[in-house]
Amino acid sequence: MTTYITNTYQETWVEDPRFSNVMVQLLVSQTHTSSASVIRVRVQPSGQISSHVHVDETEIIWIEQGRPVLVIDDTDYLLEAGSCAVIPPGSTHSLHNPGDDTVEILAVHTPPVR
Repeated sequence: MTTYITNTYQETWVEDPRFSNVMVQLLVSQTHTSSASVIRVRVQPSGQISSHVHVDETEIIWIEQGRPVLVIDDTDYLLEAGSCAVIPPGSTHSLHNPGDDTVEILAVHTPPVR
């Protein structure tokens, strides 16, 4: 493994075709390390990351801005800037933005999903 440094201000935002009104920056991927992937996510107002499961990966999300609703195994959690959540492998989860402001998230998956 070699050292890898990136800058989120220089990375390109791309639309995530799986989810409505969601953009992503893939900051760290399997190309860089076999330990984790790091993804920055923007969820526009009324946008959502639909229900899905990571069979083998733990997902850790940190809310940079906004007030999303995270649903894990049918339990709703209203999050805000500064909130951090750990989603265990095998948990059904989704996230939606009911507010008027964009939600920004930093998501870490271990092992990496991309």
